[in-house]
Amino acid sequence: MLLKMKQKIGCIVVAFLLLTGVHILAEEGEWKLLDKSWKLGLPFELPPRYSPDIHWGDVYPHHGIAINAPYYATNMRVTISGRKFSRKKWVTRDWADVVIICDMNGKVYHCLKGESTEEETYEIPGNGIRVQVFSYGNASRESLNDNYIEVKQFEYFVPNRLEIDEHFPEGFFWGAATSAFQVEGNCNGTDWWEWANGLPGRCHGDKIGDATDHYNRYEEDFDIAKEMGLNMVRISIEWGRIEPEEPKDGEEPKWNRNEIDHYRNVLKALHDRKIEPMVTLFHFSQPTWFANKGGFENDKNIKYFIEYVKKITSEFSGLITYYITINEPETLALGGWNREGGLPPGKENNNLACKVFVNCFEAHAKAYWAIHEIDPKAKVSLAKNMRVMAANNFCDRPLNPEPGKDLPVDALIMNQSVDKPTDFSKWLCDLGDKFTNQSYLDALLTGRICVFLGPGCSAERNIPELKGALDFFAVNYYTRDRIFFHLWYDTDTKFVLNMKYRPDQHEYTPMGKRWEYAPDAFYTLMMRLKKFSVDFSEKCGKELDGIIIAENGVGDVDDVKLADETMRSRFIIDHLHYLHKAIRDGADVRGYLHWSLLDNFELAEGYRAQFGLIAVDCRNDKELKRTWKDSAKLYQKIIRDNGLTNTVIPYVRK
Repeated sequence: MLLKMKQKIGCIVVAFLLLTGVHILAEEGEWKLLDKSWKLGLPFELPPRYSPDIHWGDVYPHHGIAINAPYYATNMRVTISGRKFSRKKWVTRDWADVVIICDMNGKVYHCLKGESTEEETYEIPGNGIRVQVFSYGNASRESLNDNYIEVKQFEYFVPNRLEIDEHFPEGFFWGAATSAFQVEGNCNGTDWWEWANGLPGRCHGDKIGDATDHYNRYEEDFDIAKEMGLNMVRISIEWGRIEPEEPKDGEEPKWNRNEIDHYRNVLKALHDRKIEPMVTLFHFSQPTWFANKGGFENDKNIKYFIEYVKKITSEFSGLITYYITINEPETLALGGWNREGGLPPGKENNNLACKVFVNCFEAHAKAYWAIHEIDPKAKVSLAKNMRVMAANNFCDRPLNPEPGKDLPVDALIMNQSVDKPTDFSKWLCDLGDKFTNQSYLDALLTGRICVFLGPGCSAERNIPELKGALDFFAVNYYTRDRIFFHLWYDTDTKFVLNMKYRPDQHEYTPMGKRWEYAPDAFYTLMMRLKKFSVDFSEKCGKELDGIIIAENGVGDVDDVKLADETMRSRFIIDHLHYLHKAIRDGADVRGYLHWSLLDNFELAEGYRAQFGLIAVDCRNDKELKRTWKDSAKLYQKIIRDNGLTNTVIPYVRK
């Protein structure tokens, strides 16, 4: 009787599933191989990290990798071609080394011990997978010599019945960005021209030269932009062209009328094509005479910048609505006044870096009000590079059982998440965020800016006119920084504080370490700016005209020629997906500008880093031919559809 009842219930359940269209069969689809040119660091090695005389008695992660698939992937898998560990025993436990395979949230699905010479494939649900090695530190240096784990490939699963329908708001700005000295070429009389043509080896040996010759071919480039469907293009005006000579005390500045007329023609060319210009007034490059006076090191020099801003506004009122006063103040400060910055003036002085940062914000505030005095209808912002900060989400503390308990390694790890950054890692992360992001946000809400780069390296200032000095929020986003705190002995057996990034543990772009591929962090940032917009309205008494992504992109790298385009199409799709999600969840995003329209001179990277939608071989091609990349054709389709639709699927499936 009971058996018949169970059979009857089973038939009813099956009939219900069939009638309601619920599929009980496995989803059909296709496994796609991820491109190895993303530099996954294969094979993994487990190099010695600890002094043979020091015994930590803890389990620490050595190496690992995290890989994201396109957001619509439903499963991922990894194929390991071999692994070997020489340390096989703990004092009271079974294994000294273990490989875990988990998702991006730290949930562990597989735990591997010992060694294997056969290929092993492991699958997990979701669109992110992590492989991490844990090793017990209580061992001699020599015992690590032949340890390894070799990953053959990562794959992701795309179901056949895939539907993409993510449309952006009507009137959304679709655009691309450029910077004057990076595309115009021949920027004589600027600090960047002097810098790149200075000591050998700077900018990987590249000189600016003609760059893409955009100065003479801007109409051709704007025709490309129009064909692509762009309705906004971000450009900058080269201050060194407009004001090539230092103004003398008591005399009017000597403005270059020919260059003013040139930029007037540039702006008219955009308007003729019904493309809205977004104009940056200071995009890193400055007149040589201004740089020689200390540039933004000295707050007395701000007056020169304000006179230039007033001149541009008065000349081009009616042709410019969207202004960016200064691009990325913290990049200017750290790039030019930090040992590894690679930007002019190439000084090593963190105190001056703090001063430059603060002076840029005072310059922005004064420029904001100067522009509005001349053109009340102008919309003014400052382009802020915001790097999302995260405490390293690969475990940086020991994985030990509770006192008195002796669990085998698999039970120890499988029953907990591996994402357990230390409190000190979190503190360091907050410290980095305050300099990179929060100091700027607070300054706009309060009129007081305070920056801190370490003991004895800080600056603060009350700038009342900075409060509310914003009409829209222009943000540049590229990556996420992961920070962790760790104490260990280095190769010289000196005790050191190891506060650094862990890019080797995450998928990163062809630009290399410190450029993590992190489209999900784009959403995190937009949610933060959504909250800031509310705070701005309450504390400053006015509404922001939304958020515009002023830069977002990914570079390919080749030291000799044009690089192969490896991940830009996927980068655009994934980032726009998370941007659409943010808009759906209330972020007032009004536009997206990809960096960059053209391959160009990428600051300290020279021409080796190529971010363009349009390829230009600035080193080898005298004709500087413009060539559409696949990503440009993809972007054209996205703009035509005003969002992500099924037309984008082939670009990441092939």
